[in-house]
Amino acid sequence: MNRIFLWLLVVLGSAFGGWMASDWRQTPIFAVCALLFLLLGAAVSAYLSVTSYGLRTALKTLAILSVFAYLIEGIGVNTGFPYGSFVYLDGLGPLLVGVPLLLPLAWVPLMLAAWQIAARVTNNVASTIFLSAWILLAIDLVLDPGAVALGLWKYQAGGMYHDVPWTNFMGWILSSSLGAWLTTSSLRITKGSLFYWCLAFVSGLGFWSAVSFRVGYMTPACIGGLLLIGVSIFVWRDENTRIC
Repeated sequence: MNRIFLWLLVVLGSAFGGWMASDWRQTPIFAVCALLFLLLGAAVSAYLSVTSYGLRTALKTLAILSVFAYLIEGIGVNTGFPYGSFVYLDGLGPLLVGVPLLLPLAWVPLMLAAWQIAARVTNNVASTIFLSAWILLAIDLVLDPGAVALGLWKYQAGGMYHDVPWTNFMGWILSSSLGAWLTTSSLRITKGSLFYWCLAFVSGLGFWSAVSFRVGYMTPACIGGLLLIGVSIFVWRDENTRIC
C-alpha cells in the first residue's frame, strides 16, 4: 500500500472517529471502536518492537513500560500525585485499583513513538529523554481536554485549561521523562521505520484533535493540527534520508 495513502487513511480515519465520538459515546459502538483502536496501535508497536529489536528485548521493553504505566497511573489515581486528583469514569473498560486494564495499550505506543522521534533528533541520552517528555506533553495538550470532554476521566477540582489542571502537565513531564529513561535503557538505539512507529502517534493526534474541534476547544485542536503537520514533515524527511 502506498505510504502516503496509508498515512492519510490513518489520520483521516482517526479524525472521523474523533468527530463522531461525542455522538457514539453512550453507545456500544464507542466501546468497540475504542478497543479496536487501542489493540491496533498496540499491535503495530509490538510488531515493530519484535522485528526491530528481537523478541527478548521487545518483550522486556514492552513489559517494563506497561508495568511502569500502570504503576504511575495507579499512584496518581489513588494519591493525586503527580497529576492532581482525578478519577477514571466508564468508557475505557474494566478498572483495577481505579486504573483501566487497557491503559498500557494506549500509553506505550505513544512513548515508543516519541522516543523514536527524539532519538533521531539527538544522540545525547539526556536530550533524548528531555525531548521525548516534551513531545508527549504536547500530545497531552490535545488528548486530555478531549478525554475530559468525552467523560472518560475527570479532575476533581477542574482546571483552567478546559477543566485540566496545570499539575497534570507537570505530572506528564515527570512520568514521560521516567518512561523515556526506561526506554533508553532498554532499546539504546533507534531501529525500524519511523513511518510505522508514528502511525499510532498520528492516529491519536487525529482522533483527539477532531474531538476538541467538535466540542469547540480550538486551542487543543490547533495544537493537534500543528503537531500533525510537524510530525508528518519530520517522518517524511527521515524516510527520504534513509532511502537516499
